[in-house]
Amino acid sequence: MSHYIESRIHNAQSILLISSQDESVRNNSSANLINEEFMGIPENADILKREMAKRILQLDDDFGSVYFTTPKADIYLGEPFSQQKQLQRLNYADREWYKGITNIINNNTGHNLTAAATTNTYTNGIFISASIHTPAISIAAPVFKKYDTNDSNNNNEEIYFEYLDKVSNVLNGEIGIKVENNNNDNLPTLIIYYPINTGSHYWGIVYMIK
Repeated sequence: MSHYIESRIHNAQSILLISSQDESVRNNSSANLINEEFMGIPENADILKREMAKRILQLDDDFGSVYFTTPKADIYLGEPFSQQKQLQRLNYADREWYKGITNIINNNTGHNLTAAATTNTYTNGIFISASIHTPAISIAAPVFKKYDTNDSNNNNEEIYFEYLDKVSNVLNGEIGIKVENNNNDNLPTLIIYYPINTGSHYWGIVYMIK
């Protein structure tokens, strides 16, 4: 049972970490619409980010709600919207998850993700949720700005082959997630690999986000 629960938490952490790399998540152009009437932005604002939150809820039914906050811990948006709107306050800077993820960000110089999802997300203990009003845990993942590297096509090919040998275990039926640095620059690459058992051998799905 303990291994099962650990696996479910790691899966949720990975989903959030991957989602945090999406361009729609990095965009916070509707921050000027945050107000206490909606306890965040209106339901019809920043639709792409709302769709991302809904997708996360669909991917893992362990999530009761998904929230995006500003760096100062003001609620930006939440899904379901009905839960966002009924919050009792706008700012949650006093919460353990905010202090924990802020500490991770402050110690992550250069916005360089160099460890696994369990290290780059913060999971706090059980508390009574302000949105669903039941015992819950919070998993927080940082969102960093995108840094352009101006790599040429040749460099991208070199990056691909550099990491290909590191995920070859997928062909042996292994599952894994890694965040590693590329030697050519200081940007991390998130690598996820998952086997497909065809009956006679394994295929492998390798997903890389840079």
